[in-house]
Amino acid sequence: MQHAFQTPQLAYGEVTTAYMGAAITRKPLFVRNEYFLLADAMQAAAAHTYTWQLHGDGQQGGTAAACLCTADLANHEASWQKNGACLLAHVTATGGTAKYTAAVVNSHEVTCNAAEDHTTLLVQQASAMQTQFLAALYPYTTASLQVATS
Repeated sequence: MQHAFQTPQLAYGEVTTAYMGAAITRKPLFVRNEYFLLADAMQAAAAHTYTWQLHGDGQQGGTAAACLCTADLANHEASWQKNGACLLAHVTATGGTAKYTAAVVNSHEVTCNAAEDHTTLLVQQASAMQTQFLAALYPYTTASLQVATS
C-alpha cells in the first residue's frame, strides 16, 4: 500500500497491480467512518474490456427477510439487504458509455453445506485503452443515501 494516511475522519491508501497487460490502481477513501469512495484507474497499450464488479449478499427477486438485491441500472446503482443491514453501491465510469448489468451468480457457501445464489453488479467499459471507475459504497440500516452522477 502506498501514500496511506489516516485522520479521525478519513482513511486512505493506494494499491497498484497489473493484470492481463493492464496497469490497475485502486484508491479507496473511508469517509467519517460511514462510507467508502473507490477510485479505480486502468490503462493498457491495447484496448480491453474493463469490468468493475461487486458481489452482494442478496438476489434480485429475493425477499428482504432472506436476501434482496435491488438493481437500479439506469441510475448506475444497486443495493443489497439482509437481516436489516443494507449496502448501496453507486458506480460511474469514464471513457464512453458503460454497460451496467446485474447478474445472478451461482451458489456460494454461506455456512457448511448451505449454499445461496447472489447478485453481482457489473459495470463494463468496452474497447478502451484506459478508463476509470468511481464507486460510492454506503452501508446503512435506516435511510439510504441519495447519490447521483452526471
